[in-house]
Amino acid sequence: VRNDRMGLFDAAAGKEVLPPAYNWIQWQNNNILYLTNNDTTSLAAGNGKIIRGGHRYGFFTAVDTDRIVETNYTKDGRTVCVLSNVAGDSLYANPRWEFKDDRFTRVLMPESRKRGHAQYNDGLLKIWGDPRENVFVDREGKEVVFDGFSFVGDFWNGLAVAGKNVSAQKTLYGIISREKQVVFP
Repeated sequence: VRNDRMGLFDAAAGKEVLPPAYNWIQWQNNNILYLTNNDTTSLAAGNGKIIRGGHRYGFFTAVDTDRIVETNYTKDGRTVCVLSNVAGDSLYANPRWEFKDDRFTRVLMPESRKRGHAQYNDGLLKIWGDPRENVFVDREGKEVVFDGFSFVGDFWNGLAVAGKNVSAQKTLYGIISREKQVVFP
């Protein structure tokens, strides 16, 4: 820390990895760092190489070691979310997608895994905001839709909590598999 700015120093190698130019530095996973400098955000690899840089009024979230959700705010007030790989190739975009870093349903996960930001679980990332309600995207950007359920939570060990509306006021919950089979009614 220098002049209220943060950097990253590799003590083992005895060298500076990132200069002290950031308000905040946070590991998002074992490979990717989140950096802020006032209203500008960036992502860097652990070696200090900037993966995505200089994004103003938006943010990045590493949802896996090599998958990133970029959230942009447009001048007309819309929010645009895009899933990409580390190289910057766009894998998925949905005009109704409302990616929220803290929005997830981790009922079946062990307590130690419930903390942290939204991420891929069992190869699926939940897409919030789509009217279909139960849309996920796989690591290649292909949609996986769980029709017939009013709600499907995040997966863990191939299973997720799922709900079905039995009336306007009542939803019953059980457990389904990633293969869309009912495991516990």
